[in-house]
Amino acid sequence: MNESCPWYYLFNILPPPFPFCGEMKCSLVVDPVDTYSNFVYLIIAYWTYKKQKENSYIKLKYFYTLPIMIFIGSVFFHMSFNYLSLVFDFYGIFALIFLGIQFNITRLKSIEFKTPYRISYIFSLIYCAVMFLSYPFKLHIGIYSLPLISYILFTEFKIKMKKNEINIKYKSFFISVALLMFGYGSMILEGKHFRIGCSGEYSEIIQLHTIWHLFSAMAMIFIFKFYEQFEVKRGSHDPL
Repeated sequence: MNESCPWYYLFNILPPPFPFCGEMKCSLVVDPVDTYSNFVYLIIAYWTYKKQKENSYIKLKYFYTLPIMIFIGSVFFHMSFNYLSLVFDFYGIFALIFLGIQFNITRLKSIEFKTPYRISYIFSLIYCAVMFLSYPFKLHIGIYSLPLISYILFTEFKIKMKKNEINIKYKSFFISVALLMFGYGSMILEGKHFRIGCSGEYSEIIQLHTIWHLFSAMAMIFIFKFYEQFEVKRGSHDPL
């Protein structure tokens, strides 16, 4: 990145622990394709907000704030491409995972969380602080999410084995997992085996990381639909 570029000093102090795929733009927006593709998260935020309002959901009342936070963090990162903005990028992602953890603890142990979204954002802030302070170790970014995601999958398996939830369908859950796996797989291949977005005629249209934005956003629809089942059943059998 040239010294005259807007984000040069922040990038020079805190470069991300992985290379940039392609040529950095010397402008306020370093990575236009992946910056603007984030607007799909706002579409998901609007969709979940409308669904919640139409059905007066309680536990999913503020779910729409999560894709909004992911949008803000990801835009900041792809505009600037530095480690500080990468940490902000993960803030909404960690908050979403912590919300899922709380829901699963409630379903498994009948522990009620009165302010699940506030707790999610507080724990995400703490987790982001740990991520920022561990910068000197240059850890792979997937390392931070792996323990949290593993806990969700483990508890989901335990809940399913207990068979104490009646008429709960796992189709939406498995679709969301498949979408996230495909999107993440595309993202980690970027700049390695496939050069989509790094150079060539399609570099200004799509990157493999763009696929992550699209598929992770779609996954949030199915995450919402999975937990929506428990809201619909509220009153007779309310695992959330």
